[in-house]
Amino acid sequence: MATTVIDTADWALVVPLRTALNLAGSRLTAAMTGQFGGTPAATIDSAAGSITWTADPVTGLTGALLINVPKAARGDWSALGPSGQPGPVTLFFDVHRMVAGSTGDAWLGRSSVLVYPATDSAAVTAQASGFQSVLVAGQPCTGVLLPALQTGPQGAPGAQGAPGASADQTAPLFTAGAALSGHMAVRAVGDGSVLYASADQPAQAGTVLGITTGAAQAGAQVSVVTAGPVDEPSWAWAPGPVWLGLNGALTQAVPQAGMLQPIGLALLPTRLLVAITPAILL
Repeated sequence: MATTVIDTADWALVVPLRTALNLAGSRLTAAMTGQFGGTPAATIDSAAGSITWTADPVTGLTGALLINVPKAARGDWSALGPSGQPGPVTLFFDVHRMVAGSTGDAWLGRSSVLVYPATDSAAVTAQASGFQSVLVAGQPCTGVLLPALQTGPQGAPGAQGAPGASADQTAPLFTAGAALSGHMAVRAVGDGSVLYASADQPAQAGTVLGITTGAAQAGAQVSVVTAGPVDEPSWAWAPGPVWLGLNGALTQAVPQAGMLQPIGLALLPTRLLVAITPAILL
């Protein structure tokens, strides 16, 4: 039986910029569209307060955007795969910038997030008997750090994925705050670096980013998959949810103390669909 989630939450998407920009006097827009095309799920506009940013008080430059997609703005949009049936899909959006006084806009880049079909969408409702609801606080794109925008001239969309990530996925880079191994869960420290996350540390709730795609020494860059499929030949998952364990480890044994932090869903013995959702304190 296929699974679906209760899709009632607003989406809060944090999108870093590969190159910090001075966005003073700018208007940003983003049309969010499924990977198979069709009508945009939502058109987001900073003029309506749906895209916000904070500039560094010294340099005046901005390093990240916060995109808010209210449930009401998405309407009854549903996640449909290439066969026209409900299923997890990647939702893309291109961010454009218009500067006050100009007559055109500039393309800042493309980012993406994985979206599950929702129990309140028409496509799922029509086949409700074939789906099992997964009760979570919100979609896996609630509070997710997305792949960084290129913030440069428009080029060919997409980029080579990090080792372990799917072929069409770009994993954002962070600084390793200590020596890290591959395919371990990490959290944001607050200074731009990442460290292992651990289920026995409930104070870390809300800081878990995703899983590393490879090892890195302290101070080196490490790629972290924050949403989407990851393949690792050494895994032997059973189909079902994967949780945060101790000191960065991933587990399918439900933690009984600390916090219950979903990491994703095992699709195959060697494939994990990363989908970080809010932790539950135990």
